Amino acid sequence: MTIPNLRSIHDILDEKNNIVPFHEIEKALSGLAEVPTTDTQMIDVLVRGGVLTPFQAQAVREGRASELVMGSYIILDKIGAGGMGAVYKARHRLTKRIDAIKVLKKDLVGSPDSFARFMREMQANAKCTHPGVVMLLYADEGPLGYFLAMEFVDGTDLAGLVMKRGPLPLAEAVDFTAQSARALAYVHSRGLVHRDIKPANFLVDKSGTVKVADLGLVRISDGPETSDAAEQESLTQAYTIAGTLEFMAPEQAVDTKTADHRADIYSLGCTLWYLLTARNVYAAKTQMQKIMAHQKEPIPSLTQARPDAPPALDAIFRKMVEKEVSKRYQSMQDVANDLAKLNLAPVAVAAEEGGATMVMEGGIAALAAASSVAMSPETLVGGQASSTVVVVVESSDFLLKRMVKEAQALGADEVVPAKNIMQAQEALHDKPGVRLVIASNTLADGSGLDLLRQMRLEDSTRDIEFVLATSDEPVESVVQGFAKSVVISKTNIKSHLSELAGKWFSSAKVSKPVPKPVSDMTVLIADDSLFARRRLETAVRDIGFNQVTVVKDGAEAIEKIESGTFDIIISDFNMPHHTGDQVASRARQSALNRETPILMYTSETEEHILQSARKSGVDKILPKNATVEQVQEGVRHLLGMV
Repeated sequence: MTIPNLRSIHDILDEKNNIVPFHEIEKALSGLAEVPTTDTQMIDVLVRGGVLTPFQAQAVREGRASELVMGSYIILDKIGAGGMGAVYKARHRLTKRIDAIKVLKKDLVGSPDSFARFMREMQANAKCTHPGVVMLLYADEGPLGYFLAMEFVDGTDLAGLVMKRGPLPLAEAVDFTAQSARALAYVHSRGLVHRDIKPANFLVDKSGTVKVADLGLVRISDGPETSDAAEQESLTQAYTIAGTLEFMAPEQAVDTKTADHRADIYSLGCTLWYLLTARNVYAAKTQMQKIMAHQKEPIPSLTQARPDAPPALDAIFRKMVEKEVSKRYQSMQDVANDLAKLNLAPVAVAAEEGGATMVMEGGIAALAAASSVAMSPETLVGGQASSTVVVVVESSDFLLKRMVKEAQALGADEVVPAKNIMQAQEALHDKPGVRLVIASNTLADGSGLDLLRQMRLEDSTRDIEFVLATSDEPVESVVQGFAKSVVISKTNIKSHLSELAGKWFSSAKVSKPVPKPVSDMTVLIADDSLFARRRLETAVRDIGFNQVTVVKDGAEAIEKIESGTFDIIISDFNMPHHTGDQVASRARQSALNRETPILMYTSETEEHILQSARKSGVDKILPKNATVEQVQEGVRHLLGMV
């Protein structure tokens, strides 16, 4: 079959780009009845044939094929992004090996401090050759900027693992920490102090091997190879306090430049706590509160936070996070040795009936059916008839109002709103007859898992049904080990909670509004990318929407939101004038669109940015490389069409 003369093909096969071999394009076209006649058709064929990845396809569509070539590498996908730049998955042209390339943002090249940090990471990685440290392969410059080619770890970071699964089993958390300690002992032996130890900077592959990553804030302290002292001081001053406050040793917050390897030990102790509890050691909010907590607050008990933790592990944790450096472990190798002596074996937790560990399948309906006591408007508490109470916990005012409204449809006598864990605990202790708690997993003073964990430790709240509402895809293993608990998605909370009607509350009154025809629904699309706008408009029109308003920046979006009502809003995050979270926030303040579902369509991957979007009122977030089908599915879910 003759390859069509299209712009996309020229870009892909350009001798400077040569993104894929000619024969692979021929193979993708060989089984087709008709030759693609447009770039869009051609690119779709190449994606379906596995010749291009969705990420590459987007770049080719937008005329950015040249950006997929970085030195000897062809970029395949975007792994993540941060303030310094982005990380991509890439394939080496000659060896075909899959590696990761870390690119410094172009606008930071002119910043001496940012460039110095980038160079420092390269120099530090070059000093380390260890199976527990992500390996540096080489450095170069490409169309996107300066980059480091590094070993690709096929897995996730420990922060993401805990976010997905919740507190880890003892043996697994201890093993990950011991591996990290051994790797850091090697890093320290090379005259390096990491200075930014936290769960997000440990990568774990699919075999369970942990690797230390991100040496951008490392301090190089050994003899003749030590960098110029003035340069190191300048770099430290540029970041004021080098590191992450939630995991930072007290002495590092006071003087970053003089903190030694024992500060890394303290931070690893905080990481161990996080792996076992899914929360930070100290629940502080402001920067100053975090610094003071690490300096002044008593060290919490690990055995209280995790009753299954042996006293010996608690002792190791306490010694790792001693506030006085002289009382702390003096070497990472000693930490690794003591953790190894625990000899913890993996424990399989069997599902039992009657309130022991039980992870339910089948969502809320299964949980309701498993409840040993059928709920009714009046439940005997202490021998007296009392009201049935539901407690709803959510820090976002908008989402709290919505969740309360949906909970009221269950038919409970009272729904008590709480904005944080403290208010929820007050309701649990002060309100008789609480039979159900619905809590967001992201709260101002912790997480829904923290509340669930505390409830299961007290006799008075141990048997209360618990629903954890998450903005991510619901994963049942998150509540593994907790009885009478399920996970649901916030994006479809109404349909999830409606499953409770008639199962937990016999007087439930669930209104079923007459569905509005799709053709009568109005859609607002806001994105500064012409390609994205066209793609989204095509996606919604293909499922029957006729009234589609499309704008190209945040200011236009806000103007439309304040002047008209929409049934759904689809917005990018990064837009001129106003970002997507600002658009969502204005929608939630608008009388016309206060309850309009909002779908965010973004290339952002930084968790703090996504959290900002969720808190502003965004209901669902999809990546920019999501398929048309995934966009359509997200729209249908938000509108209750499935």
